[in-house]
Amino acid sequence: MEKGIGHMTHSNEEKRKLVSIDLTEGKRVFDTSKMDDWSQEEWEAFVGDENDHQHHLEIPLLNTNDYHFLISSVYLNEATKIHTLEMQIENRTEKDLSVLVKELKLDDKYFDIYKNQRYLVKAHEKSEGKVEVLAYGDIYDLFNHSLFMCIDIEEAQTGKWLEGYEFDVKVFPEQ
Repeated sequence: MEKGIGHMTHSNEEKRKLVSIDLTEGKRVFDTSKMDDWSQEEWEAFVGDENDHQHHLEIPLLNTNDYHFLISSVYLNEATKIHTLEMQIENRTEKDLSVLVKELKLDDKYFDIYKNQRYLVKAHEKSEGKVEVLAYGDIYDLFNHSLFMCIDIEEAQTGKWLEGYEFDVKVFPEQ
């Protein structure tokens, strides 16, 4: 039987490394369903002030000798209903890499990744990219506590799978 593009002889999903991250330590729980009734003190505790950098959402995913992955921002375009995760990727290896974002789950909802899911990162360089998903609803309804994302890393020239990661991140305390 002849092998063709799109036919895999085995799956790499079983080989992905699970990385569990808990960023909830010391964070307060906010009931965002009652935001309209919050006091000034509750709003200040939720958003912080311009000098408070703890409220800028950055999610460090991985920092090894070979790679550095960071989600630098999460936001919703209310007009288009597109949720965006901005990522920074650093390739510390000698090879050009292709990084594929395969799955995304916010809280208990899986999303189809329909655009910009593959990133070419040259050897010893940094790259920025976006993971965009179409979702209806408020960002506070869709992203309350956790994020799950699968990433596969391949050699850019050959397409050879090098390794993969499953990131399971607790971002906010559950209510």
